[in-house]
Amino acid sequence: MTWDRSLNWVLVETHHHQFDVSVNLDNPLSAQTLAAIRKLDPELQKTPVSELKSRLHGQTSFHLGTVNGQRCRDLDATAQKLGLRLLITNTSFISYLPIDKTNNLAWIIEDDVEGQQIANEMIAAGVEVEHCEAD
Repeated sequence: MTWDRSLNWVLVETHHHQFDVSVNLDNPLSAQTLAAIRKLDPELQKTPVSELKSRLHGQTSFHLGTVNGQRCRDLDATAQKLGLRLLITNTSFISYLPIDKTNNLAWIIEDDVEGQQIANEMIAAGVEVEHCEAD
């Protein structure tokens, strides 16, 4: 599909806040750190301590996952209370959604490269851009 310039468009620019979160591990891995990690991640409470210890042996960090901004703040606060240090990497990104205001339709572009190219063309042509935050 090509961009029909005869229609009334708005481009919704969404800032997606996301973070990769890992726990820094001590070496050798202490029982305190193991217990704290299990409290930080409820899924790990189901994992036997011996299995978790074996899984983390020799590792410098344990990846908790990619989370939104609020979850990242919550994990960080809890980790501090538990005496853990987190490694947080910002992996936020921006996406664009063209909206045809003439027909009230969103144009879903599945190819990221094509979507970015069309967004750039729309911005260059002066299409209105609405900003949105996703946390």
